[in-house]
Amino acid sequence: MTKQELLTAIKAGTTYFAGVNFKGEDFNGQDFSNVIFKGCSFVRCNFTYANFHRANLTQCYLAYSNFEEANLTNATFHRANLYKATLNYANCLNASFKDALISREHVKAAKKGNFTDVINNTTQQPRPPYKFDSDS
Repeated sequence: MTKQELLTAIKAGTTYFAGVNFKGEDFNGQDFSNVIFKGCSFVRCNFTYANFHRANLTQCYLAYSNFEEANLTNATFHRANLYKATLNYANCLNASFKDALISREHVKAAKKGNFTDVINNTTQQPRPPYKFDSDS
């Protein structure tokens, strides 16, 4: 699935995606509210100013992605891998990061997030659930 196919499907009303993989895509300002991404991979993607209100990103691989200034209110990131993802100034009100892996230095300025049940691992990158051709 391409970025454009994903955005077109969301605009047409599709709200569930499983196993889609993106690397280095720019989703700046896109609306992902109420969308469910199950086991998807968004590596090094830009989600600045994106809207994830009530989105579900359970078991997603989001390493090195940028969520600065994103709206993450009421979003679910259970068991997601946000290794070195940046959440600075993101609105995380009522967002759930249960059992998510997050590098704490990258969420210092996140607004109102509940990070009590996260797994903090800043010393080693866990193995991603998906492998890209360019990853060796």
